[in-house]
Amino acid sequence: MQFVFSKTNLISMRQIITPLLAITIFVSACSKQDRAEESVAMNEQGTLRIAQETGTLYGRYNGTFDRNSRDSVPVSLLFRDDGTYEGSTNGKDYPAICSGTFQVSGSTLIVDDQCTWDSNVDPSLIFDGTWNITFIDERQVRIWRTNGTVTDEYILGRVLR
Repeated sequence: MQFVFSKTNLISMRQIITPLLAITIFVSACSKQDRAEESVAMNEQGTLRIAQETGTLYGRYNGTFDRNSRDSVPVSLLFRDDGTYEGSTNGKDYPAICSGTFQVSGSTLIVDDQCTWDSNVDPSLIFDGTWNITFIDERQVRIWRTNGTVTDEYILGRVLR
């Protein structure tokens, strides 16, 4: 069978290809818009948002801090989308949580505490420096570090509004 190009064939091909191309572009644009709207909606609800491409974490968390699995102390942390955080604790002597900046890179959380502490505060109990981070599930995160025989651990649950 031999195909012959003619004006009629070209017009028919244009009539088929043009709508198909338009539909493809429309569907692609809609799916990108849907993903963007989901991300914004999640952020406005105060839920956990992990942007894997930037390694960031946003949200309000309540949970516990403990050293070597002893004496759990209630804590609260807020990680903002501008890379700042603030926190508090009900613990009398530890942990020392204030405010500063943070960055998540893979399974590492880097915290830069920007508060001034009295000399009687144990520097190892300040929420500062390099930590390991694991997302237990979509609502819980574990932040911990080990120095010799001492393991400090935060188990935090996302606060839903």
